[in-house]
Amino acid sequence: TSYSGNYDYYLDKTRATSAKEALVAVLENHRPASSAPAPGSAVKGPGLKEIREQRRAEADARKAEAKKRREAEAGLAAAEQEITRLESRQSELATKLENTESPSESFALNRELASVAEALETANHKWSTLAEKVAEFQPQAS
Repeated sequence: TSYSGNYDYYLDKTRATSAKEALVAVLENHRPASSAPAPGSAVKGPGLKEIREQRRAEADARKAEAKKRREAEAGLAAAEQEITRLESRQSELATKLENTESPSESFALNRELASVAEALETANHKWSTLAEKVAEFQPQAS
């Protein structure tokens, strides 16, 4: 900026009380803006200890999530084995019932077949619930 006067006029217009202050004011006005804090400022981020604790907490959360997922998957596998066992027993009982001629034996087989069918329905419901729980752990495709 040009001033139409002498140096004293310049100091007066910049409201500087001394020549040194006027020069420093010019330098501060032309200093590039930086995102780094000034050397004397007290702005601090989290320390190493806090970062380490945060990472440990995140790792513990991931471990707990993985444990829940493994337990759900193990329960699902057990339910599938139980369903397979019950279905084979149901098929076996149905075959025996077809070949039975005795009414008393037929009655006993029919009663056992009904209890196996009920257990199979319960096992299928348990499998469905566990399958939904396992599906919750799967990443969502976007």
